[in-house]
Amino acid sequence: MDGSGVDGPRSVPTRRLGWFLGLTVAALAVLSVYFIVDAVRTIGTLRQERAGTVSVTRCEFLTFGQRSDTYSCQGLFTSNDAELRLQPVTFDHAGDLDPGTRVAASVSGPDDGTATVGGTRSVGMRVVGAVVSVAGLVAVLLRSRRLLRARRSSRVGATRPDPDTPAAATEVAQPVDTGPGTPSLGATRIVWTHTGDGEFPYRAVAGGQELTVRVNDFPAETLYTVIVDGVETEDLEDWPPGWTRPRVPAHLLASTRTRLARRLASRVDAHMLYVWAERLCRHGTGNPAFVVTVLGLFGQVVPGYGGATVEPPPAGVRELQLRIAGQDVDHVYAELVATVPMTQADLDASFGPGERLPRVYLDSPYPITYRLEVPGTRYACDVSAYFAEEPTATSPAIEVVLRPRPVV
Repeated sequence: MDGSGVDGPRSVPTRRLGWFLGLTVAALAVLSVYFIVDAVRTIGTLRQERAGTVSVTRCEFLTFGQRSDTYSCQGLFTSNDAELRLQPVTFDHAGDLDPGTRVAASVSGPDDGTATVGGTRSVGMRVVGAVVSVAGLVAVLLRSRRLLRARRSSRVGATRPDPDTPAAATEVAQPVDTGPGTPSLGATRIVWTHTGDGEFPYRAVAGGQELTVRVNDFPAETLYTVIVDGVETEDLEDWPPGWTRPRVPAHLLASTRTRLARRLASRVDAHMLYVWAERLCRHGTGNPAFVVTVLGLFGQVVPGYGGATVEPPPAGVRELQLRIAGQDVDHVYAELVATVPMTQADLDASFGPGERLPRVYLDSPYPITYRLEVPGTRYACDVSAYFAEEPTATSPAIEVVLRPRPVV
């Protein structure tokens, strides 16, 4: 920043914005190329396979999943031209299938005992991913061009203040840039009051004009923007030394302390996970609001596709989902925060030794399932913990799933 107080606060965020947009464009470009190459490769593979249907003979439970369980199914494959018949062929499926169910599939040849199911859907998802990535890349390029032009144009006419103007002026004569000699607001002494609003927390009146400070999305944007009579006038990287910042109102501090205490009280560790499982055993399942009450959560239920999320999630959890089957919650899914580790040893100490289950795919996480049964209750609860690597006692879980099941 130079001594003018005008050029510095604008040049730094412009460079930061350029870096941010450049990294975003590069990431979207790499993502677009990946989806396009992956879609072309998958289409080429499917063209070499024989398409047909599999008549299911039986399915066996394989492993728990975040949204649905995975089953290993067998059946008779018949090609569309009826020239190739293979039995048995196996395939994995998200959910159980009744005997006699016909599923579209493909095989590489007469010696292939594993069928590929959902190939067309897989290609469609890759094509959609490629289209969305390319569209996002184009949108960011156009948006970045407009933003950079706007920031450059906003600097036109901004000049250094008159060196004879005292830096400690007590009044703003013309806060809006109207021509040469206009001082920066950051160089003016201003006493601010607190509004109680998180986005527009400070206001003041100077020179007969109303000033407001907006807090931006830092570091993608500048930290503060000064608004004069409803017009955005100046961007600032830091709180100017000549400004007097007010104290935060007592009721806002009390509200913040209350929210923090609630989050700390409900921080999810292995013991809290056991408490959740025990409550699900005693009370069973129901709609999302009922389950949130049973678990003792303070967040709000936000409906979404296939269920709902709890916002904000409890401490130690990045995302908490309530997945619905029918009208009731089927299972609770929690993505854990790496900075608050929940190790296999912690889980074993709370639930006892768990059962290691096979992975669905080579890149799938490693699952360990614990079962909690509370005498005299109508439900048991399966708690599945997933690990990024083959778990040892000190391995942290990356996600957990709680699934209440009626006791037969």
